[in-house]
Amino acid sequence: MVPGRRSTFPQLQRALLAAVTVLHALNVYPVAGSQLRFTMVLLAIVAAICVHDALLVLADGWTWGPQRFRRAKLVLAALPIAVYLVSLSSATQAYRRLAPLDLPGTSGIHIDPDERARYHWVLQKISQSCDSFVSFPAMHSLYLWTGKLPPVYPEVDGWQPYLSRERQAVERRMLAGPRSCVLYIDHLVPFWLPAKDTSKRTLLGFIQEQFVEVDARTDFHFLVRR
Repeated sequence: MVPGRRSTFPQLQRALLAAVTVLHALNVYPVAGSQLRFTMVLLAIVAAICVHDALLVLADGWTWGPQRFRRAKLVLAALPIAVYLVSLSSATQAYRRLAPLDLPGTSGIHIDPDERARYHWVLQKISQSCDSFVSFPAMHSLYLWTGKLPPVYPEVDGWQPYLSRERQAVERRMLAGPRSCVLYIDHLVPFWLPAKDTSKRTLLGFIQEQFVEVDARTDFHFLVRR
């Protein structure tokens, strides 16, 4: 992003944009999810400026007249717009093919029909069988969707939250009742638990000893008190 002599973008604004773009990329930290597309906005602007600068440099060696040069710039400007419109059309069609999640706070969210059925199955099991529940690893949206009281943790962050004794104490209190339940999501466990077997140092050991699986749907396992 080094401005040439014909550039219309001053040095200060370029430096500021470059710095903000780098900081903006931290939105994807520590796990890149839905925020990834938002992070790409400034990167797209930077890329457009780089293309603009390259066009100015290349134009110095061209023998094109002003009218032909103007048409070339219009074509280059129209190409990304056309690509964006095609992408937008494809995304809209994919969105319409998906099923609405149809849960509290999910207006406008569409997901795969099988995944939607799985979430509704989870909510039905919890509503029918549980006065309180804990999901392991935690999926806090379930408390909003079921209307059940969520656990209140003394800390909400950290690289190894499930090794926290304070967190485990809160979850054990929630699972003390006879109609307490556990939703175990096995595909999330390898990500959140340390690499070694630490079940005895986390709530997982307590769950394995005190709860038994009564139903399952793909990688969602529903457990109740023994």
